[in-house]
Amino acid sequence: MNIAQAGLRNWVHNLHNTLREQGVYAATVTINVMIAEQAPDGYPHRAPDDIAQAYWDLYTRRDQAEHLIST
Repeated sequence: MNIAQAGLRNWVHNLHNTLREQGVYAATVTINVMIAEQAPDGYPHRAPDDIAQAYWDLYTRRDQAEHLIST
């Protein structure tokens, strides 16, 4: 799976760099936490609304080809 993720990441970076002048935007989002309002003690988590806001910010700014959601 890691090889596939690395390939996807590189492909998206190439798309982003090659096509942005034509108005095409490409990015990846990696979520490295549990998606939940609350989680058991010791489990990193982020609320769905926070993740949605991160996607929206990434889309509206269009200034980076990847975003990591973690603790």
